[in-house]
Amino acid sequence: MVVDASGTGLEVPEPVRLCCYLESTGMGGMEASLSTLLGHLDDRYEVTLLGVAPAILTAVAESRPGTRLRLVPPVKGKADVRAIAAHVRAVRDLRPDVLMASMGHLYRAPYAILAGLLNRVPTVAVAHSIMPPAYPFQEVLFGRLFCHLRGLAGVSAWVCEGAER
Repeated sequence: MVVDASGTGLEVPEPVRLCCYLESTGMGGMEASLSTLLGHLDDRYEVTLLGVAPAILTAVAESRPGTRLRLVPPVKGKADVRAIAAHVRAVRDLRPDVLMASMGHLYRAPYAILAGLLNRVPTVAVAHSIMPPAYPFQEVLFGRLFCHLRGLAGVSAWVCEGAER
């Protein structure tokens, strides 16, 4: 049994199908952190990387042999219905036990979180920095999405404190 942030136990079968989402198109600290994490997971995890850039997915997967890759088109905005639907379909098709969305900053990866919510997949998000929302819509969207997350983590005390505000 896995315990989520609310203290609720989740019955998770073994192997655990973990899907990690990356919307980044460049290699940096977030991608290196995920690669390190994946390289240290034990064998009870079957990992799939879901993302928008094949080179990034391949580089991150190098730390964990056997990692599957799934490419989705980048979402160019809230009106990009085809790309958003592709994210939802990918999560549905992969049927993960847990979806982990890597967020470059607090207002990134909304469509991965939405795909987890629509497919009723327990979803956690990891924020790597705090930035103000670029648009008022982001604050509204994330306010609605965050309440459905099983956990929101930050990579530092500063990020965690910023996310709590």
